[in-house]
Amino acid sequence: MIKLISLEMHKFKIKTYVLASVVSCIVLLGFTYLISVISRVEKDPLFQSYSNIFKFIGIMSMIIFTVLSAVMYSRLVIEDYVGKKLVLLFSYPVSRSKIFLAKVCVVTLFTVIALMFSNVACLFIFSITELICPIVRDMLTPFCFLGTLQSILLIALTVGALGILSMTVGFIKKSMPTTIITSFALAATVGNTIMNGSFKIGLILLGILIVLDILAVRETIKKINQMDAV
Repeated sequence: MIKLISLEMHKFKIKTYVLASVVSCIVLLGFTYLISVISRVEKDPLFQSYSNIFKFIGIMSMIIFTVLSAVMYSRLVIEDYVGKKLVLLFSYPVSRSKIFLAKVCVVTLFTVIALMFSNVACLFIFSITELICPIVRDMLTPFCFLGTLQSILLIALTVGALGILSMTVGFIKKSMPTTIITSFALAATVGNTIMNGSFKIGLILLGILIVLDILAVRETIKKINQMDAV
């Protein structure tokens, strides 16, 4: 399986999506400073709180990286299982389920790791500049910092789960636009629920998503095994 994952990564040209993740990190950092400055100028108490700022960035990153995972799934899964590529894919001397699972692993691992690195980098850079020249009229405590790191891990795992669900919908419809639209809708809905709820609610929601992912992957594998290369 590890060799299959490595081959999929090489075939997929992962560097393009590494660059996209770096750009996403820069965009998130820019948004962080932008809402901080605007809230200070407008004297808006909502975003003069570090916890609220980090929650907002969490929702933004969830949307960005869930859509990114949908784009990756569209290229790596939807395209491969529709049209002429299907003949080549089914000619490999490897079981269909293993090939599919390797593709899912590539996208899931990449988006989870990329989101974590992106958000942690954004958090550290913003926190350091706030210690030197603060914009936000709030106290950045170790408790808030550690709580944000905990939320980043939850968000990253949730994005991985949402990406699989989006891929499943796109696979059923055999449509790349459907995959991307579904990912945006799921990320916006789930992100808002997580940010407005407690960490425990987020964990429960993640557990439900993982169960749905397992069922979705099993059903997709069944469909793939029943497909004919025409």
